[in-house]
Formats: sequence, structure tokens, C-alpha cells
Amino acid sequence: MKVSCNVDVSEIKAGQILAADVVAGNQVLINAGVVLTEDKIAQLQEWKDVKRVRVLGEGSGEAAKLLEVSQEMMEQYNETVTSVRHAFESARAFKSVPVDDLVGVARNMMGSLISHYAVLQAMKLQERAGEYTFQHSVNVGILAGVIGKWLKYDEPHLERVVLAGVLHDIGKAQIPQEILNKPGKLTREEFLVMKKHTVYGYDMLKDMTVIPEDISLAVLQHHERLDGSGYPFSLRQDKINNLS
Repeated sequence: MKVSCNVDVSEIKAGQILAADVVAGNQVLINAGVVLTEDKIAQLQEWKDVKRVRVLGEGSGEAAKLLEVSQEMMEQYNETVTSVRHAFESARAFKSVPVDDLVGVARNMMGSLISHYAVLQAMKLQERAGEYTFQHSVNVGILAGVIGKWLKYDEPHLERVVLAGVLHDIGKAQIPQEILNKPGKLTREEFLVMKKHTVYGYDMLKDMTVIPEDISLAVLQHHERLDGSGYPFSLRQDKINNLS
């Protein structure tokens, strides 16, 4: 049986799950289904307009189920980030993309990682120091897959969308570490080097027969903009590949 109750924000506990959206005015602050962490509780307590929230009760079987699913998603998410990090490190060391490994990552993501809301929670909670590039690649793959499911893409098309998301920044494996991991703003010269990652990635993939051309083009064009203000070629809408 589902059990939920309204509680004062001062009384909520880490591990409880929101049973309803937390709303202030017309803005949803935190979505229903989120597992409350100490950080989330602190945020709730800072919002003066939020006095009470609805949570699933501690004794609820539904709450236990949701918490278990969320923890499982976080484990799968972390494993996926680690796999992508290993692939990027291999690409940096050997100047060659371990495509089979990344195709496997994308196929694994086709299951629960793009099919359950809890993965969005995992994306928000798991910020791993020094792993922004790898997490970003996984996040883009997940979000691309979610959008593809909304658009009702068939499985082969959906897999290409997810793989394009995972691979989009593979060219950063050829960017010097001191630029890639620099804290703070890049200089103009450093930014010009960073922008080359799109071409580097395309060059690494374009001759691989196992990578469809639209994925290679997505890697090349993912910083293009519909109005022509993007890079590397300032392409406009009608010249940009659909996967980009």
C-alpha cells in the first residue's frame, strides 16, 4: 500500500522520497520521486515559501522499492561513467577509439539507464571530481536516448542516438590535459585549441566502418548552431546533420 504524508521541512530525513512535486509559485523546485539527500533537504529548508512537503512514509513498501531502484540506478550510472573514462584514457594513450567498448556502453544504456526516471536523479547526485568530461558524455547519451524514446525512434535509430551522445566529445582525448582540466576560464588561445576537439573526434571515427557516417558527423557538428554561430564550420540549419 502506498503511504504518504505531509511533513514540515524541518522534520524530513535523508532517504525519504518526495511523493509530490515541490512547487513555489509556478516553478517546480524538486520533482516527485526524488530521494532526499542532506543537500536536497538543506535546499528545501532555505526556500522560505516551502513549509511542508509530501513524502512517502518510512514504512511504505513503495518507498523502499523506489529507494532500491534509485540506488541501483546510481550504481549502473557510476559503472557507465567508469567505462567511458577507461575508453577515453585508451583513446588518449593509443590515438585510437575503442569502438567496441563504447558500442557496448551504448547498448547497456539502452536498457534501464534511459528508461527509468531514477537515472535522472543519479545524474544530479553523482558529481565525481575530475570526471566532468566522462560524466558529461554519459549524461548526453542518456538525455539523447530519453528524447529519442519520446520521439518513438526504433531500436537501431535509438542506439545510434545514444552512441552519438556518448562519443560526441571523444576528440577531447587529444586535447592537452592542462587545457582540458584547467580550473577557471580558458584564455582565447586555449579556447581555440579546445574547439579543435570536434575535428579531432571526427578524424578518429570517420574511417571506422562500424561507425555510421551520421554519428561521425554528429561528433564533428555538435557545436554547430542553427543560426550559423557555431563551430567548426559555422553551418546553418539545413547543413547540420540530424543527429547533431
